[in-house]
Amino acid sequence: MICPRCDGQGVIYKVILLNKQVLLFICDECEATWLDKDRIELANFIDLSTFLEINGMNYEESEIENQGYVF
Repeated sequence: MICPRCDGQGVIYKVILLNKQVLLFICDECEATWLDKDRIELANFIDLSTFLEINGMNYEESEIENQGYVF
């Protein structure tokens, strides 16, 4: 799936954030992040760094397991 935020520069991939046991969908270019695959749109993304901060962690503390690209 092509990222709606960065005008087709990135592709969305699925991850599991092991620290929180939550599924995320992240752009491999701009790191726009969504919680729901069916609601990936420009109007409702959050930056990955902001999501992590809200959840009390940073990149180094996060345990992200790549689950592959979303088609």
